[in-house]
Amino acid sequence: LHGVLKPLKIAAVSDSDSAIYKGPRSHIGAVDASGMISRYDVDATRTLDQFRSRFALNQPFVSPSEICSIPLIPVGHTGPPLSFWTNKRLTGDNLRERPYVDLYPKLTTQSNIYTIHMRVESIQKVPATPANSFVAGRDQVTGEWRGSYTVERFIDPDDIRFGTDTTGINPNVIDPDLEAVTPAYQWRTILSKRFQP
Repeated sequence: LHGVLKPLKIAAVSDSDSAIYKGPRSHIGAVDASGMISRYDVDATRTLDQFRSRFALNQPFVSPSEICSIPLIPVGHTGPPLSFWTNKRLTGDNLRERPYVDLYPKLTTQSNIYTIHMRVESIQKVPATPANSFVAGRDQVTGEWRGSYTVERFIDPDDIRFGTDTTGINPNVIDPDLEAVTPAYQWRTILSKRFQP
């Protein structure tokens, strides 16, 4: 995550630039209009502290879009995360959301929906051929199915493995800081299609 946050910049327009930030270049001398937009590096340590706080409460990210609910903290900002925007009200939503546009695809490269195309044949083996291989011309194809399945991988947010176990009685509780949540994934079939040429 440090590597993903390193190249991000938080763009902001200060309230003090209200008289000139939309003016033509000639009004501000040699300074380009884009020079009024300050770009801040992301303080990865402070930003990731919010992840740690969330995981300490056993609240993993269930939906990829939840990453957009974590405020990115700029380097040098010492107050609460959202107080950074108090004197930067001229910043448009497009600039505020831009870091998440870059962040989202880097953190969600593993898809949760898959389409599997298949061609399945049932065969009848001839006793004289090897049992572990198909011998063309001797073994017989008795049926064929061609098509696709679209399946979705998901995590049930009500899964007891994400509950808080203060008693130590439930050995199945997953600690996302120490282990993968892979065993909690479930699968469901969304669509089934048969190809009949």
